[in-house]
Amino acid sequence: MKFANDENTIAQLKERIAKTIEYLKSIKQNEIDGTENKAISITFPSGQTRQFTGQGLLLGHSLPNFYFHATTAYDIIRQCGGRSESAILWAHRPRESKKHDARRLDPLFKETQPSPDGRKSMHYKAKSISALHIALGGLPGHMRIEKEPGVAVSAKTVDELRKVTSWPENLVITTPQEHYAESVVKVSKVILATHYPPRR
Repeated sequence: MKFANDENTIAQLKERIAKTIEYLKSIKQNEIDGTENKAISITFPSGQTRQFTGQGLLLGHSLPNFYFHATTAYDIIRQCGGRSESAILWAHRPRESKKHDARRLDPLFKETQPSPDGRKSMHYKAKSISALHIALGGLPGHMRIEKEPGVAVSAKTVDELRKVTSWPENLVITTPQEHYAESVVKVSKVILATHYPPRR
């Protein structure tokens, strides 16, 4: 499905969204099933052509771009003084003062931490299979999985981890921000900090 990208009004943009939704609804599941290894070639406006697999395109390009643009739209709305649905929802939540409580509310809490060798990594606490796939993003399928003792995950590679059908909420995924030959994805248990009220 292609658009001319010539929309000039909010009404036209809404019409484009409606057409996109109708198009997505018209796609049958059997047209998608089994296409994770399908070879896909995309030529970008710059003229550059890139090769993807179906799964690589979804997890390493399409989803990251979707969340990037959704976040940017949210930022623009807030910068212009508008209130988004997210802001309204958060306004009615009870205040959370503990850091680990904030993580509990977020389906994919993440933070960046440097490793002892100075290489940065991302730590994700995924609460669903969808969140797990976002955390794994465009990581190479052959990248090894390193598990903490006692973690009941049988996957040995990123490809195998993408195929799991359930995911416990008490695990943390640590992924490298830069890919090296020795890079691994680490799976460990959540460590909850204990907070004590200040003495008076």
